Amino acid sequence: MADVEALIVAKEAMSDAVLDIQGVVGIGVGVRDDESPDFTDPAIRIFVEDVNDIPPGLPAATPDVPVVILARKYVNLQLPDTYLHRPVCGGSSVGPERSFPNPAAPYVSGTLGAIVRGSQADVLFGLSNFHVLGVDSQRSTNDQVIQPEATTIGPIPGTRIGQLAQWDFPESATEAEVDAAICSVPPGSSGSIIDVGVVRGINTQLSLGMSVRKRGKTTGLTYGLVLGVSEDHNVDQLGYGSKRFKHQIEIKPDFPQSLYFSQEGDSGSLVVDDHNAAVGLLFAGFPYKGDYLNMWGLANPIASVVAKLPITFDWPLPAITSVAPQAGSVGQSLTLGGVGFLAASSVDFGTTSARQFDVVSDGQITVEIPNNVGLQLISVTGPGGTGGGWPFVVAP
Repeated sequence: MADVEALIVAKEAMSDAVLDIQGVVGIGVGVRDDESPDFTDPAIRIFVEDVNDIPPGLPAATPDVPVVILARKYVNLQLPDTYLHRPVCGGSSVGPERSFPNPAAPYVSGTLGAIVRGSQADVLFGLSNFHVLGVDSQRSTNDQVIQPEATTIGPIPGTRIGQLAQWDFPESATEAEVDAAICSVPPGSSGSIIDVGVVRGINTQLSLGMSVRKRGKTTGLTYGLVLGVSEDHNVDQLGYGSKRFKHQIEIKPDFPQSLYFSQEGDSGSLVVDDHNAAVGLLFAGFPYKGDYLNMWGLANPIASVVAKLPITFDWPLPAITSVAPQAGSVGQSLTLGGVGFLAASSVDFGTTSARQFDVVSDGQITVEIPNNVGLQLISVTGPGGTGGGWPFVVAP
């Protein structure tokens, strides 16, 4: 039985030559049989548009390097919807505010995969695909991003959440590993993905058959199994033609938990493992056997996304270092100083949560004292946990 690591080495040696063959759209390492996958029996998988018209010149299998030919054709996943989420959070719909010269679809949308921390500054970003947030060569930093995305007649007033900040995408190159972009989002945005929860770090140790899930704006929470790793695919990109994406992760639905893994509109979804560690960034889907209701997924490896963009999935524990004023009564406004406040989800006075608070920055929160008279310990909860324990006397 072949070894996955050895097959990856063999695949890397032949990948570019195979992908240059007309009719071939991808190559990777995964299970031999899509229908009845045996995750202990890997092979090099060569993907063609039509298995009934296999192009000549493909490498033959050997006893040490098994090769199978499978049908694939990945496309981007974009579709509009109208849901509003505040605070801004992962798993929701998103898109650029600007329109595009396509009368049939003048606005573009996808999924805001997750809210992440900046790795070089105390700021928050929204993570998605370039083809969702940037879209085309007319993109520029400071393009307005909205949530939810525009309706068929235009953006909804008051839905701006930030601006396009940075991206990594092969605009002028022919190949890359990621289709990713980030936009600014306001302090106080949620570090939790709808139906998934808080993402805790990243996982780069993938295995065939590994369980994963994602929350997309079209299909919601779906479950999948890693079917292939280190796959290279030629994917058509709107306005840019075919681009070669290297070292991708292929995911099939985990039936019967999910009938499909993705559909149009799910581009940008963050894929996580059973421990809520980020695994990949979904950017394309494949209609299995031509069935667009049974879409499989293709994801950028998360290590490549993090390496290309100034983001991290690590969250600090909130800490309170000052409270002003030092005493107060119910309904009065307080200012908390400290660290780790950026994505705070609650401020508590003992066992009572404040109904109103505003995250000003990573180091400051203003909060209205709730109705819980007496000596209370003030704490702040965020994606990194609950910290604080600052003693405070609440007067009637």
